[in-house]
Amino acid sequence: MTIESGVTLRCVGAKTKRVSPAMMKHVGAIVAELVTTKFGNNQTRAAKALDCSQSHISAMVTGVRGPGLNTLLALRDYTGRSIDDLLGLDTTPGDALVRELRETVEAHLQARLKVAETIMAGHDEAEQALREKREREQGRIRKLAERRKAKQ
Repeated sequence: MTIESGVTLRCVGAKTKRVSPAMMKHVGAIVAELVTTKFGNNQTRAAKALDCSQSHISAMVTGVRGPGLNTLLALRDYTGRSIDDLLGLDTTPGDALVRELRETVEAHLQARLKVAETIMAGHDEAEQALREKREREQGRIRKLAERRKAKQ
């Protein structure tokens, strides 16, 4: 499969890969079918479900533009199809392009997971800090109440 022209898949922390015009056409047919069968020919609703713009849906359907990684992942999640199937790849063992694309998607997913874990860890730490602050404040209030009681 030649990859000399096409759309670039980009993600933070992963290698950049190109989607060939044949892949764009294959994805476009899948998106067109999805829009027709699941969204009643409403590209705006499809765009909302796939978290992209209506113009991006239109460009994919016409084969002018391919999916970015986020859209490709959303298509995978929404349709239940593999990335290989969505891109129309021959998944013959040893296919270097397939391996590279899988590695790119895997790196992107790992980056997303790390971000989510970092957010959750920060949330847990902040929650713990708030609990400790609340306990300190409650302790201070109890001490003040005891002092007032003792003075009376």
